Amino acid sequence: MAAWLAGAAALGAQDSTASLRTQFSQETNAVHKAKLMQHLGEAELQGILGAFKAGRLEDAEKDLSEYLGQVQECSKALDDAHINADKHPDGFKQLQISVREALRRLDPVIARLDPSEQVPFAFWRKQLDDVDEHLFHQLFPRGPNGNAPPSAPKKQGP
Repeated sequence: MAAWLAGAAALGAQDSTASLRTQFSQETNAVHKAKLMQHLGEAELQGILGAFKAGRLEDAEKDLSEYLGQVQECSKALDDAHINADKHPDGFKQLQISVREALRRLDPVIARLDPSEQVPFAFWRKQLDDVDEHLFHQLFPRGPNGNAPPSAPKKQGP
């Protein structure tokens, strides 16, 4: 009975993630899309962490790459909307919090991998960190040294 309930819960989570992915792909408003990433990001992160826990590193890397693509798509959509995040933080704030939370939860998992296994994950982690930094500078453009925020992060692959 317990195994059946665990299997049903996993299927429910997969259905929920699929539904969120569909909503995400159909959303055209950049702010709404970024707000949706809070929920989709959590669902994607659960799948990534589950793959790590099960020792399925190839699946974890594939899922992390997909999550990064979603995050970059949101960040680009917000940039393309030419919204002043300093004055209108909706979307930017939710996306930045989602990315920061993903980094916080991924770091200890990646650190436990063998050094040779860490390489691809370190790459994806760095890409997420770049988006996080970009969003942070969009939200808080007036840093203590008065420097302008960096340009939008470039989408790259390994």
